[in-house]
Amino acid sequence: MRRNLFALALYGLAAASSFAAPATADVEQEVAAVMDNIRSNDPAAPSRKALFEAPPAQVLASLWKYVKDPNDKVRFEVTWATAIVAKRTSTPAIRQQTARLLWTIAESDSDLGNQTRAAEELQMFSREDFTPQMKAVIARIVNKEPPDEDAILLAGVADVRSVMPRLRRIASGNNSERAWVAVKALARLGDRQAIGQVIAKVEGEPSIDKRVHSLLGNLTYIRQPQAVEVLVKYLFSDEISQRARGEVWQAHAPRALGHLVESIEGLPIEYQGPNAIHYSDAEVAQARAWITQQGGAARLKIKR
Repeated sequence: MRRNLFALALYGLAAASSFAAPATADVEQEVAAVMDNIRSNDPAAPSRKALFEAPPAQVLASLWKYVKDPNDKVRFEVTWATAIVAKRTSTPAIRQQTARLLWTIAESDSDLGNQTRAAEELQMFSREDFTPQMKAVIARIVNKEPPDEDAILLAGVADVRSVMPRLRRIASGNNSERAWVAVKALARLGDRQAIGQVIAKVEGEPSIDKRVHSLLGNLTYIRQPQAVEVLVKYLFSDEISQRARGEVWQAHAPRALGHLVESIEGLPIEYQGPNAIHYSDAEVAQARAWITQQGGAARLKIKR
């Protein structure tokens, strides 16, 4: 996505001043205190209370000024905090602003790790969070040569159906990695064959460790009922596996819960971030009880 999305990044930066609500002095000061602490590595960290409790629009307005901060850790905090803002609001205009900010980071940040984190966070958004202008840019990038893999994934998230013929050609091409990305995007867009391919790849992995700890994210991304059924199966599993030689054994259920929190409406478990695994036994039990009360996997409402 990086340099190819430069035009959209400029659009996002320009749009921020037009749509983002001005932050109050108190919110600006609290956010500034958090960033100053990060710069100085001060162990007496100020509270991140503003990021979780202040009006989301005001927090977002305060974050824009740090997008080009020279400190990598500060910019990583912007990415993390922006994702938190998105989880705290259902207001379309604010969520679109968070998408623009993350897209700017994913395209232009000097740290590859932060670019990747922002791109991953964008994949957790919904189709309504992308404006028509953003969708048009995604389509143009997907249709370029060579096609950009981040843009392909975002085409699925943003529901850019005009590129489906292009995605099918990519999926049948010789570049296996790019083809797999296109298959996932097609599955997100509802292509039945692609949905079956994604689930078959995950469930067909002989290593249970790799299946649970590395591949379940593919099911989270495609947001399909069949995928949710698989995630729920692992949530209700009491199995554990060893992630790597010498590491501790980890339960499958918390990993599955992390993916379900990202993809299911109304699940009463607090979001901990992408690919989170540190959910407690109590939270796993609560999630299991809630899903049972809803009538099982087939009755769950998927975030689109």
